[in-house]
Amino acid sequence: MKNKIIPLLLLIVILIITVSVGALASSYDPVRATISYSPKAVSGLDQLNISITITNVGDGDMIEPVVLYAPNGKPVADFGEDGAVKLSVGASKTYKGVWQLRQSDLDSGAVKYYVKYTMFNDKGEKVQQLKYLSAKFEYENVISDLQISRDISPTVATQDQEVTVTYTFVNKGNVSATNIKVVENKSIATKAKTLDRVLPGEEATIVFTQKMGKKNLVSSSTVTYKSEKSNKKKTFDSQTITFGESKLSAKLKSSSKGVLVGETVKLTLDLENKGNIDFNNLNISDENLGDIFTGQSLVAGQKLSLEKELIVNEPAKYQFIINGTDSTNNEISVKTNAIEVKSINEDQKLTMVVSAEADKTTVFDDNGKVRFTISVNNNSLGEAKNVKIHHGDVDVYTFTEINPGQTKTIIRDFSLTMPGEYKFTATCKNALDEEVSFDSQSIYIDVSSPTMVPIIITPTPLPPLVTIAPKTLMDA
Repeated sequence: MKNKIIPLLLLIVILIITVSVGALASSYDPVRATISYSPKAVSGLDQLNISITITNVGDGDMIEPVVLYAPNGKPVADFGEDGAVKLSVGASKTYKGVWQLRQSDLDSGAVKYYVKYTMFNDKGEKVQQLKYLSAKFEYENVISDLQISRDISPTVATQDQEVTVTYTFVNKGNVSATNIKVVENKSIATKAKTLDRVLPGEEATIVFTQKMGKKNLVSSSTVTYKSEKSNKKKTFDSQTITFGESKLSAKLKSSSKGVLVGETVKLTLDLENKGNIDFNNLNISDENLGDIFTGQSLVAGQKLSLEKELIVNEPAKYQFIINGTDSTNNEISVKTNAIEVKSINEDQKLTMVVSAEADKTTVFDDNGKVRFTISVNNNSLGEAKNVKIHHGDVDVYTFTEINPGQTKTIIRDFSLTMPGEYKFTATCKNALDEEVSFDSQSIYIDVSSPTMVPIIITPTPLPPLVTIAPKTLMDA
């Protein structure tokens, strides 16, 4: 009998301990709730941004749901199903929403949400539990300060380039700005754009975009909004966004078609900005020469000449490439015309010596003829063809050819009517098919009037003077 009683007593003790532990465990609050909100200070019937998280920190799944109630005593519909949710062990549920402040909230300086759920007491009985979540705030004096700015980019745009007009709203007051509306010029937008509100301390933007056509765009606007039950308005004056034409003209030329091997030639790049857009960071290169000029700028309507001297050792072709950006941030690339620079050997160089002589250095009006003797010596190793002799615009004679080392001479009479220096020029084409000129020395010819023989004129004797005496009284 004793053997049966002892196990029974042990069983009773174990049951008592188990019930006690269960009772202790069941009295532990299984719900943890936290709240965060903004702003912490209001100046009127503003809105509060609310975030509430409820977590099951118990050791078992919830049998009955947790219900979240708003400050007006109604379940929060967006939390679970009609404000109620069952949480498994360790699970959480977060609600994020907005609460519109009431006058009673301003008077109390806080809004209170609360959580309603069921837990068990030490006796294992169901107990309804309420847990309050308070969002306290400060009520400040009303300061309405919505700062509005407009930014246009770019202010000069090429065809089909996108133009952006941005309105930035910064609320530096302590009341919300609501019902914000921007009406732009029709060339920017035909429909207005709106913002619901900008809370204190927040920043927001309204952006308009428009593609540039072939004529200027104009931005001008009216901004309206409401702040603390009063209507506000701000206007922005007209600002023109210019239709930009990107026109860069580039021409390459050489000081000579060619030179002797080892001599230098000067390449000149002439740039002209024929549009109304500036060019920045222009870099000029050539396939053979590599980078030539860098970091060049050219404002609208201006010209720029850049020179590059080269030593010519062999024939070569050059074509410069200009890359850069314009003031609208568009990339540009322009090529010049292609030119060829030839190189010739010493035996291909053409050199001639021209000399002139006059049979007199003074002529008179009645005899103004002067005889000039003009000689041309081909002092080069190659033949000179079609050598033209001229004085100014007057063609004198053409030698069909002058052999190397040969001198050819012509004699011509000229009638001169005024004094001055006279020289003659021989022109022909060299091995590079360039026209080259060689001048004679200058000869000064004076033109004078002939000396006149003086004529002596004998004067005719004058008759003697006749004296006439005045009348007297006796004569009368």
